Amino acid sequence: MPGKPQHDDENPLAADGKEVDTSLASLTLDNSVDKETHMLVSSKHLTLASPVFKAMLGPAFREGQLLKSEGKLELDLEDDDPKAFEILMNAIHGHISKMPETVGFKTFSELTILVDKYQILEAIRHYASRWMKALLPQASTKITTSPISVALTCLDMCWVLKLKADFKKISRILQQGLACQRTTDGLPIPSFVLEQIQDARQQSMNTMIAFIQKMIVDLSSATNTCQTAFHNDRERKNLACDSLILGSLIKGLSAHDMWPLPMSPYDGVSLLRLLNKVRNLTIIATCDDTLFGKFSGSSPDSSHGWAKKLKDEADRVEKAAGGLDLDRLAK
Repeated sequence: MPGKPQHDDENPLAADGKEVDTSLASLTLDNSVDKETHMLVSSKHLTLASPVFKAMLGPAFREGQLLKSEGKLELDLEDDDPKAFEILMNAIHGHISKMPETVGFKTFSELTILVDKYQILEAIRHYASRWMKALLPQASTKITTSPISVALTCLDMCWVLKLKADFKKISRILQQGLACQRTTDGLPIPSFVLEQIQDARQQSMNTMIAFIQKMIVDLSSATNTCQTAFHNDRERKNLACDSLILGSLIKGLSAHDMWPLPMSPYDGVSLLRLLNKVRNLTIIATCDDTLFGKFSGSSPDSSHGWAKKLKDEADRVEKAAGGLDLDRLAK
């Protein structure tokens, strides 16, 4: 049995305490087997806020013809979420006191679907920015385990609602996280946006891996990178120093599950985790100790600077993976 019709304790046609002289639209929303939600709204407000409703309630459609002849109309919107639709109607009708301070993830997702479906952006944009700010910590936290369930849906929301700063933050989270393969078509972000995020993520991975590969090649070459001027047996000691640096690098990579080095498309590999592993590698050089004897000149940098070079490159790669610009994508 349908549930009891829900009535607003305020006149749905009133905004800021003023009556609006216009025709009525009665909406029925049904998202379950045993419950219906009924709303009485202003058709004028609907047509002003939404080009979709404007067309639907215009003379070209049966609904519009009935509204003109009867002065009222009942629409069955069974595919729309009642809770999200009520929030949207309150925004359209100017019921500011009824707008929530925050909304849950599911409700926000349903709101985004409605905004895209009915092209109602301006009425909700101000509130959407505030709601997204509350949801961002969830996206940042859950990206490590379930990127598609939270961060990708938030990205969809930012795309539809044109939240530029939040879009950049969320796309950065996805760039620095796991592969963002789409597993749901419930929201309307174009596939090329996700492809650009994935391409940027892979490029960042390629850059870091290429740096490590070059380091291995340099340390494996016939020419010693260690140039410490030992007083005796210099060439052999320089070779031993390079060998220890190379060995500690490979053993460190192996200890962090990075050896053999990961390969594109890096499925299951988080960019941020990979960069943190690189930063935590312990690189050792014989020249860090005096066991090899005396040498001329000043003491060389720790690990001949290789550890610092790795950390600096990891910092540079992370900074470069800074998210996508919504304005550029939307052109």
